[in-house]
Amino acid sequence: MAGVARVYRLGPARRVVNTVIRFLVPAMVAGPVLRRYVQDVKVTRPYFDLGPADPEAAFVGEAAKHPVFELTPESGPRAADPSCSTLTANV
Repeated sequence: MAGVARVYRLGPARRVVNTVIRFLVPAMVAGPVLRRYVQDVKVTRPYFDLGPADPEAAFVGEAAKHPVFELTPESGPRAADPSCSTLTANV
């Protein structure tokens, strides 16, 4: 869903950061992100049809099954950017 998400940072200085889900990134951008995710977070591997050694280009096809969103600070420079389309989908 489009709107505001709360991101919690855990640690000694726990704080809440409000962010806005601005848009779904294109598959060409999502591919490298998903590959890095599979490489770095081993517990996610069973949910992907590819493995950490597969090429970046192969992960572009995974973007349809594993959407990647850009999170922008609510008061950041892109928050008021009309060129960014707001996502309207169930997530």
